[in-house]
Amino acid sequence: MEKKLQKKFFNIKESDLENLAKEVLLFVKDFFEKNKDKRFCVIFLKGELGAGKTTFTKYFAKILGLKENIISPTFILRKDYNFSLENLDSKDLKMDGVLIHIDGYRFENIEEAKVLALDKELNLENFSDLGLRKIILIEWPERFKDYYNLKANLEINIDHLSEKERNILIKY
Repeated sequence: MEKKLQKKFFNIKESDLENLAKEVLLFVKDFFEKNKDKRFCVIFLKGELGAGKTTFTKYFAKILGLKENIISPTFILRKDYNFSLENLDSKDLKMDGVLIHIDGYRFENIEEAKVLALDKELNLENFSDLGLRKIILIEWPERFKDYYNLKANLEINIDHLSEKERNILIKY
């Protein structure tokens, strides 16, 4: 992933994550507008166990308008959520798509990544829903990204400072 921009956020509390999720969604919108031929945007979430990766995902899903309870798919490995976004804070932001939430924590080798069935999302020839955009949000990507030769369009690194505070680095 070519990093053109990095943003650092210090002493972030959980209450700050909603605004951070909005910023990430605006990046995703901009990414799709600049890359009209792209159907998916890959976001890597990195951080130690308990750093807040799933908590960030919950806020991101909330911004997308999802009402479902978002939990870490550690044991099911992958969970898909359909969304239809009409606007974001009075910004004209229309997007229909699927949030694909993946947790690679349990993978012990990259061959186990086959069960994710990401091939259909990543294979242009098999894509039939041209209007749908896929946001692929991956926790613990380092455990299997090589299997699919995945490259992040956005990387979020969460550093656990204390029970209530994190430092976050976003690489665009």
